[in-house]
Amino acid sequence: MAEHPIKIARIIARLNIGGPAIHAVLLTEGLDDAAIRSCLITGRVSDGEADMLYFAERHGVFPIVLPRLGRDISWWDDFVTFWWLYRYFRREHPGIVHTHTAKAGVLGRLAGWLARVPVLVHTFHGHVFHGYFGRLKTVCFIWTERLLARVTDRIVVICERQLDDLSRTYRIAPREKFTVIPLGFDLAPFLAIERQKDNPVEVESSNSVVGVIGRMVPVKNHELAIRICEIMTHEPLCGRAIRLVLIGDGLGRAVLERRVSEA
Repeated sequence: MAEHPIKIARIIARLNIGGPAIHAVLLTEGLDDAAIRSCLITGRVSDGEADMLYFAERHGVFPIVLPRLGRDISWWDDFVTFWWLYRYFRREHPGIVHTHTAKAGVLGRLAGWLARVPVLVHTFHGHVFHGYFGRLKTVCFIWTERLLARVTDRIVVICERQLDDLSRTYRIAPREKFTVIPLGFDLAPFLAIERQKDNPVEVESSNSVVGVIGRMVPVKNHELAIRICEIMTHEPLCGRAIRLVLIGDGLGRAVLERRVSEA
């Protein structure tokens, strides 16, 4: 081990099923060797959400779990979490604090800035500036991110479109403060999957198949895919029937099943 390895404290609000959780775990696992020591700090999932803590442990990552850190805003819980992070940074002296998702990004960067952590990095996996909240709350979130961007050394986005969104549309920070790093996942397990024999999705060769893969929650807007499929059944594409396949699970599954039945 290096005499003075770089310490990275990575923070994410919760390890619910989804890309951000997988990404944070794989980064923590990959950036942990003789030269770099990484730790992952996370909160608890909300009621009804599935926890990916098993995925972290499978990859040899054992996060520090803060019970008061999570998705929902709570002034007292957020203050307790912020104070814990501040004291942790002052005690452990990480060289880098890397935050993921909005809630962890606010608390982690603010605590890191006050604790004088040398480098602050934040990754936007998405943003909550459109379609989530009312106008007043959205404006507050935008201005919060603009202020935090001033003390952030580097902002990571996952695609060029997101870069344009944050730098031009919402003016979170100058373009030169952003770096585009596409998400990286290990796809080998998916490529090795054999076709299921117990419940295969049979599709006629004459059909046009549309697949939607993702968590079944409102923000993923499966409803739009169902509506489009309804329209296309009345206006066949090149004379081919449309087969819509929704792949995933989540809190909205029952609603989507009823919607499909009605359609």
